[in-house]
Amino acid sequence: MGEASESRAYLQQSLQKFQRELHENGCLEVNNLSTPNLRNEIHPIFAKGRWVTGFGQVTHKSYQQMKPALQLASLLLTENPVLPWFQHVTYGHRTEDCSEKPPKVYIAVHKGEHTSRAKEETRRRLEDMSSFLTLMFVPSTEATTANGLSFAYLHDVPWYRQFRSTQLPHFGDEYKAQQYAHHGQPAICMAASFHDYFSHEYKNASLSYHYRMMYFFTMVLVHECAHAYYMYLGRSKYESKFGPKEPLWSQHEKIAELGYSWETVTLGRITYPMYGRANNVVLTSYQEEHLSDQKERDRAIIRIIGGKGSEMLFERVEKIPKRSQQANGWRGTGWFSRGDNKAKKSTVAILHAIPMWWVAHWFREEEWEKKRRTWRESKTYEPPSLGSTLILVCQRNEDGKAMLHRVTNGSAADPYLDKLKVQATKMHLYDD
Repeated sequence: MGEASESRAYLQQSLQKFQRELHENGCLEVNNLSTPNLRNEIHPIFAKGRWVTGFGQVTHKSYQQMKPALQLASLLLTENPVLPWFQHVTYGHRTEDCSEKPPKVYIAVHKGEHTSRAKEETRRRLEDMSSFLTLMFVPSTEATTANGLSFAYLHDVPWYRQFRSTQLPHFGDEYKAQQYAHHGQPAICMAASFHDYFSHEYKNASLSYHYRMMYFFTMVLVHECAHAYYMYLGRSKYESKFGPKEPLWSQHEKIAELGYSWETVTLGRITYPMYGRANNVVLTSYQEEHLSDQKERDRAIIRIIGGKGSEMLFERVEKIPKRSQQANGWRGTGWFSRGDNKAKKSTVAILHAIPMWWVAHWFREEEWEKKRRTWRESKTYEPPSLGSTLILVCQRNEDGKAMLHRVTNGSAADPYLDKLKVQATKMHLYDD
């Protein structure tokens, strides 16, 4: 995993030293949180009938406890401000950027994707997908570290034969219709740890801890829906010259990973949970830049701290040992990275702790009303900044020497949103 993963591991270890700052910034236990109050119906994609039943699977009780998360997931699929990402997948077509070697395959913008018709057609197709989708938890007997997995067909799931036909979702006769012949019948498998939480740990969790788990579950679930929707559309079959691999969602992305694309465009960041002491899960955002030599250092720091980086005041915390315990596969590793990481020895990394107000606001009806109002008035959408929070910056040189700094002035710099604004403008994402 190399030097870059050592930076991530050290930041994870270092975060445990900042318990006071995490509490002061409201990233752990917060006393004045209100309970979720979303009023929307659950989308048919997440209906109880789409979930596998049986040992280690959803029950009536656990499904009720998942309800706020499934309500949020439903909003993230269907609301006007956040629907354009899916509209682009629905209407765009794959093409090649031959200026890259090898050529990059990406989804090209279609002039019809920003119309009212495109919104309704995308909503219709997402609802249609609910008749073809299987949802399950990964059986606890299966060894996987993934938070979620997607497969184009149920029979591609390695453990699907563990279930009887009566435990699987019902598929109506419509899936046999000619118009759906090229469509996938995707399956989404959520980590067994989520089942354990909603089935066993839920009743003893604090509201703050519950919010963090619900948010992370929702984000992983819709991340997998982004993959599943592309599979359902069956693009690989009628655009066969590009092969079965996922394309880049836009020409401006570096890695073809539709789930992480959805996260960055819709939520503004890729979220990673850091597990510390009991009931001490911290949600964080992480971003890194890899450098081939020190000449790139200044430009990389500017990229990683964003447009408001000049407002940051830094305090050096400590030098980092040349060899730290390596992290085990961070979510989104490489998503923001530039070029061939193997050839780039130095790393600049930034970590934001995510405050509880930011997590909880997604589950509040009044916050969604604000998003709807902004959309009606200006046809714009932007995920909220994290505001003032704990920010750590790590610089690691090619010889392994590194330095850890903490931002001390409560800066609201949020580099993720700076990059998102650039991409949204280039994609004309919110143009009518």
